[in-house]
Amino acid sequence: MKTTTTHHSIAIYGPEEVHQKAMLIKPHLQKAAVFYPDIIGWFERTAIGGIWRNERAIITVSHADRLAAFAILKHTRNESKICTFMVLESFRFSGVGTQLMKHCLSMFPGTMPGISISEEALPPFLPLLKRFRFGMPLVHTSPYVRGIDEYVFDPCKRIIPLPGNGYYYTV
Repeated sequence: MKTTTTHHSIAIYGPEEVHQKAMLIKPHLQKAAVFYPDIIGWFERTAIGGIWRNERAIITVSHADRLAAFAILKHTRNESKICTFMVLESFRFSGVGTQLMKHCLSMFPGTMPGISISEEALPPFLPLLKRFRFGMPLVHTSPYVRGIDEYVFDPCKRIIPLPGNGYYYTV
């Protein structure tokens, strides 16, 4: 499904387009490996498999046929989460992040999804999270990289951090 706004086009991709979009976003995911060392493995094993099962989706924002931003969402009966949210550097502070967040939230009617962000990447996200009322985060101590905490924003208070990698969602 593709929609166009004033300057950007937004597309939501499911199983039929997954491999095409995977190749487009995968090089950008690698940039997050400093905070999430297994992000490429997670993407190939978990995210793509979840898209095939209709439990995940990729949303992209493009500008002049160039990728500007993307998100990977998880939407199951038990879990609503923005797993990945990335605005490419040349499009930051241009409104693309706000546009992407609006579309992410529209994919979760009736509920507010959770999102977690590495403490190193958190400062530029704070205005966006405040604007969309994600509330105060829980701090999960060093789940992915020793010495780097993860901030878990969970407006519906469903996420319980687990020791090691991951979170548990209450229903």
